[in-house]
Amino acid sequence: MTTYGLPIACPTCAGPVDLLNSHSNGRLSIAVVVCEPCEWEFEVTMRLTPHGRSQAHQNRAAQSKQESKRRAREMVSA
Repeated sequence: MTTYGLPIACPTCAGPVDLLNSHSNGRLSIAVVVCEPCEWEFEVTMRLTPHGRSQAHQNRAAQSKQESKRRAREMVSA
């Protein structure tokens, strides 16, 4: 799995936040961040779940289906 970061800012003052604690099990990540000027702690939760096949995959599948139909028509007419 790729390591990546998401830039976040304080929702109150739009200032920078510092990471206090975090945990991830691969599909669910939870982080606790603090904004020092506002003196607020926030929990940030991210969930990673499959949404569906990519558009590129769908295009390849449709093209493959069209090619299969074209070959079948050629065999019938030959």
